[in-house]
Amino acid sequence: MNTLTPTFHYINPSENSDLLSYDKSIRLTSNDFSIIIHQKETKVIHLINTYTFPNTLNEKDIVSLIYEANNQIEIICKKNTFYIYCKTNTQIPQNFYSEEEISHILPLIINEAHQYKAHTDFIKPYDLYNISAIRKPLIESIESFFPDFEIKTHLSNLFSLISEINKEKNTILIFVENMHFTALALQNRQFIGANGFHFSNESDFAYYIVDFIRKIYKTEKNISALMCGNIEERSPIFQLTKKYIHKLSIIKQTDFSQLDNYHYFCDIIH
Repeated sequence: MNTLTPTFHYINPSENSDLLSYDKSIRLTSNDFSIIIHQKETKVIHLINTYTFPNTLNEKDIVSLIYEANNQIEIICKKNTFYIYCKTNTQIPQNFYSEEEISHILPLIINEAHQYKAHTDFIKPYDLYNISAIRKPLIESIESFFPDFEIKTHLSNLFSLISEINKEKNTILIFVENMHFTALALQNRQFIGANGFHFSNESDFAYYIVDFIRKIYKTEKNISALMCGNIEERSPIFQLTKKYIHKLSIIKQTDFSQLDNYHYFCDIIH
């Protein structure tokens, strides 16, 4: 198998602009990564390449593979961002944040904390810091291979996304990726909590989502839930959850309906 051959490829047939004004984002999930050339202001996409990799690769080999794929594209952009999918996260209000305390927080959110590095993203819309636990071999390899890239987590993207699209007073944004989901909750358009769970089937998924809602909101009425990521309306997960959350929908963009996996890039093309 040629690991540098994209499993998914999209190139804009009509767009012909100066790519030096575009942004490049690399998005690493649990079993694939995507390289995207896009313009942030207009949300015009020039290129999407998605590659899968075997789960036997270690972190350094995965980043080395991404480095080769990026060099193969040979496109220089204005800004470069590397997004990492992190399953262990916590949030701290800006007023309570202190860099000195980060080393004490990490052991509270993950076992064997010495194998991880805390990565911090400031979430401007909600005046808080998101702290993610990233394995040291992974983030150190990214820093070595991609010194010109700003490192962010998928949660920073989700926070930006929900702040832009939220029109309801009480909204939950759910991102699904490879039998794991991350949920962000807003009340009166203010962030009130987040959580993430592994699930094995649609019943698990629906139970965890409903339980999260019941614990974080005083009432289940008038809750709007938006889903994105590895999810479709015809999937059993969506159909079962819809029975419990009536105002449940998937973030869509009809202009990009030809992209089978466009939900992974909903922050760009919503």
